[in-house]
Amino acid sequence: MTKEYFSHDYGTRNKKKMAVLLHEQKAKGYGLFWIIVEMLHEGAENWMELDELTYIAIEKESGESSEYVKEFIEKCIHRYKVFEQKENKFTTERVLRNIDLRLEIKEKRAEAGRASAEARKQKSANSEHVLNKDEHVLNNDEQNATKERKVKESKGKNYLRPKGLTAAFAADPAEVKALKGEYDALVGDLEQKDNVEIWNSVKGFVQEKHPTFVEPYIDLWNIFALSNRLIKKPIQLTDHRRKKFDTRIREPGFDFVEILHAIKKSAFLKGSNDRNWKVSFEYIIDSQEKYTKILEEKYD
Repeated sequence: MTKEYFSHDYGTRNKKKMAVLLHEQKAKGYGLFWIIVEMLHEGAENWMELDELTYIAIEKESGESSEYVKEFIEKCIHRYKVFEQKENKFTTERVLRNIDLRLEIKEKRAEAGRASAEARKQKSANSEHVLNKDEHVLNNDEQNATKERKVKESKGKNYLRPKGLTAAFAADPAEVKALKGEYDALVGDLEQKDNVEIWNSVKGFVQEKHPTFVEPYIDLWNIFALSNRLIKKPIQLTDHRRKKFDTRIREPGFDFVEILHAIKKSAFLKGSNDRNWKVSFEYIIDSQEKYTKILEEKYD
């Protein structure tokens, strides 16, 4: 629970009104004054009724008799003028000032929080390069840079693995062999395309065909990870990666495109943490628990 507090000025006892109160009421009266001030701060309205219930409540808190409390409050209003009365209620200007200050601080903090949230939102928007709602893998500047590189490079170098790497195995069922051939043909058609078009084509193939072989997912990862600076160069297909992926792809909750969507929204997974750690393809396919946490957005 948040603890509330109010300022207690140094030298309050030396101020004229409080000095007279302290002289006449001694330390007992001085202590009682601050007990009442605390109770005024704690009240919902920051005013207290001038009635027997109030005097008894203060008696319970201070240990002083209700008769003394009543007499003390009347003197604080009329003689010492450290309390002010309005109709049948009383408070002190100090309490009202502190409440106003507290509300002002609260509003400033709220405003700062809103500004900070907007700044984080803007920073996140500026840093997003992949998997936007319109499914562009790169922003406009990156698309232009990709096109310029394509013009400069005679073979239109991209992040896609070369044609011929999606090899069919003898043990593959006929439909898997056919689908691998279809994907290999797609890779050939995309050889001179830029990475935006490659991304959309490969993503469409994955979402429509639901292939159980790893090659299209490696290609998606390379485009995504290179664009987001998660890796410095494309990763290669290894037996270890293939075996891990073969296990993951058979799990109903494994949705690789949605996993990339979730990574895109997480600054932590993209290196904004105390270790500068970045998510990897190995991490995604390592276990059901790990990719499920990504999908559930457990990482800020």
